[in-house]
Amino acid sequence: MVPILSAPDAPVQAPSDESAKALPVPSIDTQPFRQPPVAWWPAIVASIYAAGVLVLLCGVARAWWKSRALIRQARHVRGRLTHARCVAPVTVGVLQPVVILPPDWTTWDERDLMAVLAHEEEHARRRDPLVALLALINRAVFWFHPLAWWLRRRIATLSEQACDAVVVSGGHDAERYASVLLRFARAVSAAGGRLASPVVGMAGVGLPARLALLHAPATRPASRPQRASRALLYVTAATVCAIATPTRAQSPALSASQEASGWRTYASEHFDVRYRTDQPARIEEVAATAEQAYAQLSSRLKYELVQPVSLIVVRRNDDIRDGAALSREVNQGTGIRRQHIVMSIQLLETRPDAMVHELSHYFMFEIAPAARAWQPWLMEGLAAHQAGQWNDRKIETIRRAVLGRGVPHPERFPDDEVLWGQVLFDYVASQSGDEGVRRLLFALRLRPRLSAAIQTALGVEPDAFYRGFADYAWARFGPQ
Repeated sequence: MVPILSAPDAPVQAPSDESAKALPVPSIDTQPFRQPPVAWWPAIVASIYAAGVLVLLCGVARAWWKSRALIRQARHVRGRLTHARCVAPVTVGVLQPVVILPPDWTTWDERDLMAVLAHEEEHARRRDPLVALLALINRAVFWFHPLAWWLRRRIATLSEQACDAVVVSGGHDAERYASVLLRFARAVSAAGGRLASPVVGMAGVGLPARLALLHAPATRPASRPQRASRALLYVTAATVCAIATPTRAQSPALSASQEASGWRTYASEHFDVRYRTDQPARIEEVAATAEQAYAQLSSRLKYELVQPVSLIVVRRNDDIRDGAALSREVNQGTGIRRQHIVMSIQLLETRPDAMVHELSHYFMFEIAPAARAWQPWLMEGLAAHQAGQWNDRKIETIRRAVLGRGVPHPERFPDDEVLWGQVLFDYVASQSGDEGVRRLLFALRLRPRLSAAIQTALGVEPDAFYRGFADYAWARFGPQ
């Protein structure tokens, strides 16, 4: 591009008024230079949020420290932890929860104490203190959201209701248990409040709703429209139940697949009895025997299994040797991997107690699954105790052991000598009845080591328990 140069002698013409109006006139800012305004509000909001998180997290840390101090300062009374600051039972400990009782627990009624321990031990089994701690941390992080505050309280309420349900389902009277809750609530109110989270206890949140659930049928008289709607609901439910099959029938697809694999299923109240299509027609008799064994164990242990028991029935004892292969075959036919009890009709004819023995394994698996890893002999010992399976050969074997080596310590039982497990459960039953055996199993659910479970369930020191056990074994199996 070539620049255009003006001639030096050319006269310079002033712009006309029209052209001056057409040209833009630049504006000149005569004010001093200023920085653009700074937005301070994001920093202010972030500071407020951080301050809220810090305050609440400090509260969580302070509560955690207090709970640790509570555990350290608690002392053992008759094998249970107590603390003077506790006015109601509490469960403390995030990773290893423990139950701490008020100092006056030794004066409580035995039934009330068992209900309290069932409630608190369920808190420990469910790791509710850990859940409470996580809910507090969530509230600290999202403190600005109302849902975080509601969620913490809702989790605590549901936790208490779940533990209450376990107590009532364990055979404790609902009315008596409700009075225990009210007694602790009054004690907490008089003391000015309970200990801070992550401590959970019986006198926790949502007490009115919990009492309403315990007294659900008689809390408040229903109005006439409510009674009418409930009656309609009951009639509808009764109609549906009348139309439905009275037993737990398998789905058509499952039954068809079982037929194709050569297996059939007879469903009773608590059992799915599997048998081959060519099996003799004695399945109802076997199911009745199984239901009697279930009723016996459920009554003694005050426990209902979560799922129906899968029972494989064969003809002869020799067929039981292929139990693992039969289990795999049934699992392939149903498409569901389950544990099974394999029982022969021949065995039930000669030893009716065999069903109680094998079903005890099922209860042990569900109540205290980790205990058999620590002490494998416990499972066989419980089964033999529940079935009452003593004979001359067993008695002579124990007698020779007592006279030769003495009575071994329960923590050092040989794994291959399960007879000592039967002696141990017999001793517990002789001291505390079926309730003592039940408490020991549920204590093993929380503390698989036998010494810790004995202290929790029976309220005695392990050494004192061993001395009593040794005296019992010597008196029963020693020199006659």
